[in-house]
Amino acid sequence: MDHDAHEMTEPTSAPSAPGPRIALFGLGTVGTAGAARLLDPAWGQTLAARDLPVPRLVGIADLDLERDRGLSIPSDVRQVADYSELLGDEVDTVIELIGGSGVAGEAVLAAFAAGKNVVTANKDLVARRGKELEDAARAAGVALRFEAAVLAGVPVLGPL
Repeated sequence: MDHDAHEMTEPTSAPSAPGPRIALFGLGTVGTAGAARLLDPAWGQTLAARDLPVPRLVGIADLDLERDRGLSIPSDVRQVADYSELLGDEVDTVIELIGGSGVAGEAVLAAFAAGKNVVTANKDLVARRGKELEDAARAAGVALRFEAAVLAGVPVLGPL
């Protein structure tokens, strides 16, 4: 077994730092895929084996929580229809996957006002309100990450 493969499968001796507590806004097609990844124990074990913090999904906000998405959401993951209910101390980072620029933009601004970092893959939001959101994030002293909305998530912004 080569060294890289060994690192991926063997846990390190020191535990990983606790990962961010995540609130997911939007449980449509992309949000469901995101939630599935965050809830996947194998993915978490891979991160921990690389001594990376493992994000923990603690809340989901979506208007239709009754629709079957083929996803088993643990009972300790809070599910609400109003995103503002997830902006308390139990959340570090918001992943916005609502779509559009109206409600999604207001949700992101509310997250900033609550001191939360935000990650979005919402191209419409970044295109229409990017400057406003970037200014609001800076004013709040939090991070806005949107690389997933650029070039289908190709990591190009960092190198530029």
